[in-house]
Amino acid sequence: MTAPSYIADEAAKAVVAIADELATPIAREMAAEAVALVHTPATLGARLVAAVAEITDAGRLASLADTGATLPAVPDTTSWRRVQAKNQEALTELVRGAATVALARRSAIEDYIDRQAATERRREVSDRLDDRSAYADTPTFTAFRRLRAAVSAHVAREVEALPRVTTATPTAVRPSLALSYAIYGDVSRAGEIAARNRLPRPGFVPARPLELVE
Repeated sequence: MTAPSYIADEAAKAVVAIADELATPIAREMAAEAVALVHTPATLGARLVAAVAEITDAGRLASLADTGATLPAVPDTTSWRRVQAKNQEALTELVRGAATVALARRSAIEDYIDRQAATERRREVSDRLDDRSAYADTPTFTAFRRLRAAVSAHVAREVEALPRVTTATPTAVRPSLALSYAIYGDVSRAGEIAARNRLPRPGFVPARPLELVE
């Protein structure tokens, strides 16, 4: 049975919406070719994965891995509308998977500032790979588990060379220069203390818990 033309039209609209949300060079090419791409699913999938891979911001990738593409709900009124809904669900899941893999890849090239940051990224990637594994077929599940193990091993190696983060509470309000000297015996780390703890007035550091790098 031949699908009605509006199914392809709605699929093309979904591709354009995803491309606009991703806003990368390859995504813009996808938007221009959306009508043709919906008739070549393998090419569409490859383009979509490549478009997601162009995103370098880890926060955006994490968000896409969680929510996928933002597409309007499809009314469950006819069998063809259900086909449309499945098409959109497949596109959304592909965005989630591609973003999760891209986030994992970024974990291998990222410069971590301390052990806490590296450990947090490992947890962030591992949790999302676990989520995607729950919906994967056997070959994809195996690939996700191998990627998870590779990320964990890489971050574990990185952690060994990174400084630890501790917490300390000043006994009184004092300038960051004085606090830096008291903690490190070196006033030059005052800026580091202010930046890490987002202190609006470094000359008046409050007597509250502060993050410090050993």
